[in-house]
This record gives sequence, C-alpha cells and structure tokens, in this order.
Amino acid sequence: MQSLVEHGFGVVFTSVSTEGMSSDWVGRTLEEESLNELVDLSESHRFNLDGEGGEFETIVVSAPHMRRDVILEGEVVWKGSRGSLEVLSCKLS
Repeated sequence: MQSLVEHGFGVVFTSVSTEGMSSDWVGRTLEEESLNELVDLSESHRFNLDGEGGEFETIVVSAPHMRRDVILEGEVVWKGSRGSLEVLSCKLS
C-alpha cells in the first residue's frame, strides 16, 4: 500500500467488510493520511494491510502509466458491518 502511494497511484476503497473499518472508508482515497490510519487499524483489529483476506476492495482510478483518470460518482450502501460503493457513473477525465 505504501508503494502505491509513493508511486502516485490513485486508489479508492470500493468496499469494506472488516471490524475497524466504518462506512467512512467506502469511497475514500488512499493517501498518506489514510494509509497511516489503515496501518493502525490493521494492527489493532488484526486484518491484512493489503486487504488480502477480503477485508476491503479497491479500484485504481489514476496511475503514472494511465493517460486519463477515472472519475467515479456513487453512493455508499452500508449493511450492518459492511458496505460498498454503488457506482452511479464513471467517466474519464
């Protein structure tokens, strides 16, 4: 995750399903601040920092090798202790 931030990848959390991650994470962008929070949460709630157990899902919306960014518009759908981003529209910048 640190490497994604360091190399300029734009990453958006599209779903979360683990203890410690609330609805605020759905639709949130991975940046230095959110990465620091994610590290703390993964240590305190014992989930994989990379989401490799299905704790969360992400989508890359920008990257150094991409000519255009992906712009997502959506709404959070939260059900109990898990949620996802319902994408309503998607376009290239």
